[in-house]
Order: sequence, then structure tokens, then C-alpha cells
Amino acid sequence: MKQEKIKMKSLKLSLHFGNKGFIFSMDATIALVILVLLLTIANIYLIIGNRATSSDIQTLKYGDDVIKILDEKGVLSSYDAAYIHNNLSSLLPSNYNMTVLVNCSMFTTSGGPGNIQQSSFVNMTGYPNNLTVFSGTRIFVTTNKDLTKEKYCFSRYWIWLK
Repeated sequence: MKQEKIKMKSLKLSLHFGNKGFIFSMDATIALVILVLLLTIANIYLIIGNRATSSDIQTLKYGDDVIKILDEKGVLSSYDAAYIHNNLSSLLPSNYNMTVLVNCSMFTTSGGPGNIQQSSFVNMTGYPNNLTVFSGTRIFVTTNKDLTKEKYCFSRYWIWLK
């Protein structure tokens, strides 16, 4: 009888402590499976949601190229909306529309910012309501002939397919 009690106690103890390890391992495995599933679903959502078409990328790059050409030719630093418009319309193919904003602040080398701000806005046709519009920014600096005044400018563009 005494031996049976000892066997029962040892059986109870082994079952009691042995189940804890199994349940802990099972819990960790289930948590790991859930985590992997959540990460997989999130990754699939990000890949599908951010897929840009080649025409989207081409439109954005084309707008960046046009602004770069206008900057390198000195058209943007003229701040003349009609001049920018003429050069812009000669560079854009017929299936694109583009709007450009050029904004500058003047600083003097004597130490302080000037109060002069120049702005030029060229709107080819207005913004479309139902089309995808891409935008970008180009920053440039211009100086006068004697290098005493600097203009820090940025040009912002919006481009879309017709």
C-alpha cells in the first residue's frame, strides 16, 4: 500500500511538471505560426498595394527630365511665366499636361535675408479631377552678375497624362 502511494505521488508529479513543458512549447509554436501568417499577409498587402505601373514611372521621370532641362537652360531662373510656358509646351508631348510653380527668396551676402520673393506659376490647363497626378521638386540657386545676391529657389511640378 505504501508503495502504491509512492508510485501515485511520483506519477502525479511527473504528469504535473511534464505537461508544463509540452504546453509551453505548444503555446510558443502557435504564437510563431500566427506571427508568420500576419507578416505574410502584411507583405502581400504592401506588394500589391504599392505596385506602380511602368506608365506611372515613365510619367514621373518625364516630368523630372523636363524640369531638369528647363533648369539647365536657365528658363526657370527667368521667373517669366510666358517664357516658361513656351519652353514647357515645346518640350511636352501632346499626351501630357504639366503645371509648374517657381518660388524664390533672395539673400544678400551682407548678412541678412532680403525681403524680395519672386514667384512664377505656369498652369497649362488646370488640375484634373479624375486622373492620377504625379509631382516633384527641384531646388536651384541663382546669383546676380557681381555675386552679391543669391536667390534660393525651388520649382514644384505636377504632371499627368491627358
